[in-house]
Amino acid sequence: MDIAVTDADGGAAPTAISADLTGDAGALAAGAPGGPVGEAALPAGPPAPAAEVALDLDDIELTTNAPVPSADPESEPAQTQDDDDPTDEPVDAGVAPSAAPPAAQVTPARTVKEALAQIKLGQRDAALTGLRALWKQNPKSATIPYLLGNLYHDRRWWTVSMEHYQAAIKRDRSYRSNATLNRNVIDALTSPKTRGKASWFLRTIIGAPARRYLKPAARSHKSASVRRAAAYLLKKI
Repeated sequence: MDIAVTDADGGAAPTAISADLTGDAGALAAGAPGGPVGEAALPAGPPAPAAEVALDLDDIELTTNAPVPSADPESEPAQTQDDDDPTDEPVDAGVAPSAAPPAAQVTPARTVKEALAQIKLGQRDAALTGLRALWKQNPKSATIPYLLGNLYHDRRWWTVSMEHYQAAIKRDRSYRSNATLNRNVIDALTSPKTRGKASWFLRTIIGAPARRYLKPAARSHKSASVRRAAAYLLKKI
């Protein structure tokens, strides 16, 4: 996921954040061979391909009224990961992990420019802490909640990310056409936890500008659920 930053408040240089986003996990079903006693065992055939669970588009229709509140610069978001990807779960390899060296302390960003530099260096925690403090000092800023939305999206806190994107749009409606914002909200269609919220956000908060990004998502997004949801939403926006 590439994050192209445009400082709507003026002054910040472009940068990019990269993050790996994952698609839907398949489910495998296995059967046990059987037959009358005394008959020669038949060789098992090749396993059947995993069946993909179809997305019930009626479910999207029923959950589109799942509004996302706008973030508040004075409120600290609750920690919540919305992605259901099982690859995020720790794997027990039977080997005790070695103690990691203590991470060097990084001073939180004091300006948006410093935050952008820290993001580029991968110092996202320091950038996030600094941006939260900066937003309290500059509550009318649209750029700061937009950047926070990007950082929370990278953590897969998709609900919190959308709350900050709504705050950015509330302060500057041009963010409705922002490519990164639209693509990140479309990614939130992946998880059943956020599908209804993302659907509501795309229809209600972004509206017509979302069509430009829903079209390619419906054709070629790596998640089949997102492809179907995007195709459905194109008929509604």
